[in-house]
Amino acid sequence: MEVLISMWSSSSDWWKSHLGTVEPDAVQWQPFARSHSISGLLIHIGERESFWMEEIVEGKIRSAEELALLQAEVTRPPDCHWGKPYQWDLAEHYEVLDWIRNRSLRTLRALHDPEAVITLPNGEPITVRTIITHLMAHESYHAGQMMLHKLHYPSEAWSQNKESNSPR
Repeated sequence: MEVLISMWSSSSDWWKSHLGTVEPDAVQWQPFARSHSISGLLIHIGERESFWMEEIVEGKIRSAEELALLQAEVTRPPDCHWGKPYQWDLAEHYEVLDWIRNRSLRTLRALHDPEAVITLPNGEPITVRTIITHLMAHESYHAGQMMLHKLHYPSEAWSQNKESNSPR
């Protein structure tokens, strides 16, 4: 289990170091209405980790306060509907992610076995290793989106591209 935990932690540390510092306005910036922002992506990463680790692995019901904090009811990525970005800086978002990650690591360490099988609500089995692998891939995918947000946060290139792609 410790090898899997180390890989997951290293992956998160890597993308955070490569994202680096981000202007506070860039954390909230949404390129178009209802789109994701760095804020939305960070909260979504935390919400999905919380869902998988708390509800699926632990079998617990998350509190209404946690669901509200993580915008679980308003963020629907498949529908391209993201909650309103929090007016927090990057460090405040990382505090939420760290709180969730620390709780997740306690859960994993208590399980000991990455091959432990969890039964999904639909009755299908899944291993803890598969869940963690999924969470790492999900986090990495959204880390790339955050890096693009940082790169394109209102700049001359973004403004020119936006104008050239607008309907006439």
